[in-house]
Amino acid sequence: MSQPMPVQIRTQHLSDDALISRILHNQQSHLFSHLMDRYKGPLWGLGKQINIPYVEIDDLIQVSFIKAYQKLHTFRGDSRFSSWLFRIFINECNMWRRKNRKFQLQELPVQPTDDMISHHTPEDVMVQNEQHHYLQDAIEDLPEKYRTVFVMRELEGRKSKEVAKELGLTDSNVKVRFLRSKLMLQDKLATAHL
Repeated sequence: MSQPMPVQIRTQHLSDDALISRILHNQQSHLFSHLMDRYKGPLWGLGKQINIPYVEIDDLIQVSFIKAYQKLHTFRGDSRFSSWLFRIFINECNMWRRKNRKFQLQELPVQPTDDMISHHTPEDVMVQNEQHHYLQDAIEDLPEKYRTVFVMRELEGRKSKEVAKELGLTDSNVKVRFLRSKLMLQDKLATAHL
């Protein structure tokens, strides 16, 4: 008499915690690919939102996945796996930025309107560009923990609670860092008389 066929569980539909448990305890390392499939898109979107050049995002995602896999045994489950993974990715992005200090936040393409053309002299445009570049540099010069919160809150328009979950911070901690980042930027801009 033949043995009944085991029920095949669709592993790609398992929760993050269930996948991690199988990877760590059942030596099923191939299941990590499901986590990669699940989070490659959100990581790519985050890289784009924090102005990492598109040609660098895939490499930074791969490095982040490798580090996450190597350190998976240290994941305690105090926060969501996605938050832990996003912190690894943000750290990789910040390390890339430190190595590429000449990198500046990408400018959004601006289509000139009739209003801009008729009311702004070339000198106005030049001053505006200088102010924009100075602001970009000032954001880049913020300490990492403040810059990350500022970018997520101000440039991405995320809510404090959402940022807190992503970074593993308290809501009040995010609010304090956001306020301090704005004060630091105001000080830098005031000294430049912009």
